[in-house]
Amino acid sequence: MHRPFFAATFVSLATVLVSGHPAQAIPAPQGTPATQAAATGLTAEQINNRIDEVFNELEKLNERMAKEAGASADGAARLERASQEVAMKAIKGVNLASLDATAFAAAARLYDLGGPEQKRVYATALADRAKQPTALGFAAAVQSTVDASRRGTATTDAMMKLFDHPGFREGFKSGAARGMLAMLNGMDAADIKPLASRIAGMKVLYSADMPPEMLGSGLTWVKLMGTVATKDQAEAARRTVLEACQARMNGADEKSRKNMERMVALLDGAAMRGSLVGSPAPDLDLSWVVRADGSPAGWTKLSDLKGKVVVLDFWATWCGPCIASFPEVASLRTSYGADKLEIVGVTSLQGYVAHPKRGRVDCKNDPAKEKKELVSFLKDAGVTWTVALSGKDVFNPDFAISGIPFVAILDQEGKVFKTGLHASNATEIRKAIDELLAKSDGGKKSSAAVRADE
Repeated sequence: MHRPFFAATFVSLATVLVSGHPAQAIPAPQGTPATQAAATGLTAEQINNRIDEVFNELEKLNERMAKEAGASADGAARLERASQEVAMKAIKGVNLASLDATAFAAAARLYDLGGPEQKRVYATALADRAKQPTALGFAAAVQSTVDASRRGTATTDAMMKLFDHPGFREGFKSGAARGMLAMLNGMDAADIKPLASRIAGMKVLYSADMPPEMLGSGLTWVKLMGTVATKDQAEAARRTVLEACQARMNGADEKSRKNMERMVALLDGAAMRGSLVGSPAPDLDLSWVVRADGSPAGWTKLSDLKGKVVVLDFWATWCGPCIASFPEVASLRTSYGADKLEIVGVTSLQGYVAHPKRGRVDCKNDPAKEKKELVSFLKDAGVTWTVALSGKDVFNPDFAISGIPFVAILDQEGKVFKTGLHASNATEIRKAIDELLAKSDGGKKSSAAVRADE
């Protein structure tokens, strides 16, 4: 695990130096053998190890300064100089031109730690590399565009330049286009429409001989096709990636095979087939449906809830953002009558329960124990809504869930109305609920909406 960026460490160290003690020179720690070794052709792992070494040395500096009797007025500047010296020892011998795309991208953090001059060195190397008509050049161009997009949404022109890069085809197959697809996926539909023909042209690149990590990006590409292409074209794109994944499973190692199996399940799921929203909710194979106190909820299938709006909140005990959104879900429960709205926290057996206070409790191959621990968890977490165990993974392929919490909303007929909302997005969730309730109430606002207006 790599530590947070140096600035956070710098702040914590600088607070030690506030009382005005006379300045003393802080010797920069000596580099370890790893940082002193010849450095051509370093791997991404070796670069990240160097970054870890820098932070380890900064922690030692922190301990040393904390033991000082006082601090100096120029302590922050002294610390910055010493920290940059530590980073420079790690940079020593690194030949940016010799690094592959992954190692080169990892090196950005190392050069950031080295100070403004080293940042400029890295930026120049990145710009020079991006001009190369090769896969490495394309990877650098993608990295540069990703860096620029962090200061705002990627532009249509910037993406067009990536498509036109002479190393695009070679770079795409090498796996360098993952960042490009992620940027496209984050753009507004209107901004990617001019790129429709280029996006559709990616079809010829998706084949069974692609690297597994790049084949995994096929999910993003299929979603993009659903935005910019016709329904038939989007379906053809889905089948292309599906068939490539199925072919890739033959002879694959266990890890790759499992990844491909998950890809196939997602691509064959209702969401990716375009038959989720507006259709009856897929069966969740619910095996255990309880109120927060562990007592039976009184229903076992989603079809039993027809007549109510249903909020499905997919979550797990180990998911921090899921737990952080519980207050919003609890507020939702108190805002609407149980006769109008059902909230169901959907999870699946994980083999353990991660209690906030007691820590992780192993329940592997013991569903009864896991259910008991879940009830205890629900009590401690202040859950006030129904919870259900699904026989399908919490990353449900029919809903194309790739991250949790994930909220889907069903209308009173049991059809999927909205998907992909975050459990903490109270505004959008309430808006969808109120829209559905207003339809069933003859256009009247729900009591919760009326209270909000007042």
